[in-house]
Amino acid sequence: MTPISAEDLLAVLEHLETMDPEQELEPLIDRFAEEQPLLAAYLDDWGGEDFNDDEHEVLLFFGVALWHCVEKHSEGPLDEITDDTLERIQEENEELLEKISSEQGEISGLEVRGLLQNHPQFAMLNELFNVIIEEESENIRPKNLGELLLFLKIAADALVEEAAG
Repeated sequence: MTPISAEDLLAVLEHLETMDPEQELEPLIDRFAEEQPLLAAYLDDWGGEDFNDDEHEVLLFFGVALWHCVEKHSEGPLDEITDDTLERIQEENEELLEKISSEQGEISGLEVRGLLQNHPQFAMLNELFNVIIEEESENIRPKNLGELLLFLKIAADALVEEAAG
């Protein structure tokens, strides 16, 4: 899979933001849930009761954006993410999750960059994180920001792995 640029991600986000919610966005979310049911369920469940409705909405919207972006830039259809893949990727990120959880979700810019270090889709994820931090900060409580970003990184890791075959 070729690298996805920040501009590619921004184009997808702009496209999603201009979609009619009922006529276009909801069917896209439904297709996401149909093609990636496990990932859709994880995005819906992550954060549990610790996340409020706005935070769940941000997580789902940007999760769908990641999927749509990776799907557009993959060389073929994405395989369905399996439970084994998602569990393995979560385990690989367990240390970061524990660190973020122990600090009540507070995360510094340096730690955000650490989440992305050596990521095969650095530009895409870096831009995604920048957009969330800059444009969605009023919808995400500081204590949940780190966890939300990590959940999106885990989703991206799984999608990128499936796209790479």
